[in-house]
Amino acid sequence: MYRFQIWQEFRLPHSSFKQSRFQPAPTDSSYESFGRKKPERFRAPVFQPVLACEPDSSRVDPEDAFRTARHFHLEENNLIEAEIWYLTAAAENHPDACFHLGFLYETHFRNVTKAMNFYQKAIAAGNSYACNNLALLIWSESGPNEEVEKFLKQSQASGNGLSAGALVLFYEATGNMPEMKRTALEFLDALSEEDINNRALAIVLDCLIRQNEFSFLRSQFLMPGSLLMKKAKQYWHVLEIIRKGNEGDAPE
Repeated sequence: MYRFQIWQEFRLPHSSFKQSRFQPAPTDSSYESFGRKKPERFRAPVFQPVLACEPDSSRVDPEDAFRTARHFHLEENNLIEAEIWYLTAAAENHPDACFHLGFLYETHFRNVTKAMNFYQKAIAAGNSYACNNLALLIWSESGPNEEVEKFLKQSQASGNGLSAGALVLFYEATGNMPEMKRTALEFLDALSEEDINNRALAIVLDCLIRQNEFSFLRSQFLMPGSLLMKKAKQYWHVLEIIRKGNEGDAPE
């Protein structure tokens, strides 16, 4: 029995297992009394998830329940069973289980209230990515307000680079151009060569170009030795847009 798979009963039999306990005993010597066949060797049945059985939450380790939930979620694409096991782990305040529950309720089950509740529970348990998701969920429901800014800053401070891109978009949406440029500059200064393909970088560049911040972009990217100049082959189209912006030919 898999140690992280605990059912209400010991285990349901494998589909290939033939129950012969109450059949009349044949004359074959391999059968013992009461019609039960003598086992040659005990073999544990192959792991096959059973939908009808729920986990015994009083005995399941939260980390094991989370792994089981991810199996159903990512490998089996069984969201109902995944929800059961995520809930089992979340009952013990497992931060990643709470985060994944928030994600499931937001994107699949379309239950905004439950999604917010589990994102908040994940934040309280120490999952910083839940701050980013909760901020964007609040933004989609209530618009770019102070609560959105608070959660995005909290996520960015914990090292989530994608939240920096979301913050730049937030300040663009609220018309706060000084904060937008300051946040973009902080992000770009902290950018390393390993992060050159970071999604947040594309978001920041797109936002700055959209706002025609070509003077700012010149100072960051057209100077010799800058990060994008080192990787100009990858970002040649961005550099071309910046150069056109220098000449006053930036696209509207």
